[in-house]
Amino acid sequence: MTPDTQPTPPDRRAEPTGPGPAPAPRVRVEEKAPGGLWFRLLVYVVLVHAFAAFLFLLFEVAARR
Repeated sequence: MTPDTQPTPPDRRAEPTGPGPAPAPRVRVEEKAPGGLWFRLLVYVVLVHAFAAFLFLLFEVAARR
């Protein structure tokens, strides 16, 4: 590489030089979250509440002694 040339940064795309077809508009692939995501979310929420209840029970038992 010669000192007077600089590489193009990876985040910048080259400008089109001539007329051409317009780029296609972006479309959303999915409009809603996948079903597995809702199942995992439900399991995590239930497990976190069960763990919090267990900790609460431990503090209650320890406070009575």
